[in-house]
Amino acid sequence: MDSRNHDRRAVVLTRIRYCFMGLLLAGALALLPFRTVKVDGQSMEPTLRSGETYLLDTYYWRSGGLRRGDIVVVRRGEEKWVKRLFGIPGDRLLIASRRSGWIVSIQNLSVEAAPREGPPGAFAAVRQVEPGEIFVVGDNLNRSEDSTTQEVGAFKLQDVLGIVRTFALRRQFPMQKHL
Repeated sequence: MDSRNHDRRAVVLTRIRYCFMGLLLAGALALLPFRTVKVDGQSMEPTLRSGETYLLDTYYWRSGGLRRGDIVVVRRGEEKWVKRLFGIPGDRLLIASRRSGWIVSIQNLSVEAAPREGPPGAFAAVRQVEPGEIFVVGDNLNRSEDSTTQEVGAFKLQDVLGIVRTFALRRQFPMQKHL
C-alpha cells in the first residue's frame, strides 16, 4: 500500500513539473520580440507577395533605430500595413504624379545630390517629413495606399509595430524567399 501512494505522488509531482515547465516556456515565447505578419494586397509586389507570412521584429528598431529602405509594419486604425520606409524626420521628398492620380516617381532630396527631371506630363510637390513622423511607400506605387496620398500622409513613429525580417515562413523547407 505504501508503494502505491509513493507511485501516485511521483506521478502528481511529474505532472506538476511538466505544467510548470510548459508555463515557463509559454512565458518565454510571449516575451520574444518576434511575431508573424501576413502580407495582404499587392502594394509591396514584387518584393513581398500577398498571402506570404514573414517574421516581424518588434524589438530591434526600438533599440537600433529605423533606416531608409527598411520594410516596416505600421498601424493605421485597426489595420496593419506592410510598407517600405522612405523618409525619416528632416527628409525632403519630391513626389511626381500625373493628373490621373498615379505616382510617377518619388525622390528623397535629402539623400540624392540633385533632383532628376520628372516624366513628361507630371507635376511635383515637395514634402518635408516632420519630427516624430515617417514616410512609407509601397514598392508597387500605383497599387499602394501609402504616405504619398493626402488621405494617409505621414505616420507617427509610435505607429510603427516593427521591421519585417528578410525571409518568408513557408511550408517548404528550406525557406526560399529572400529580399
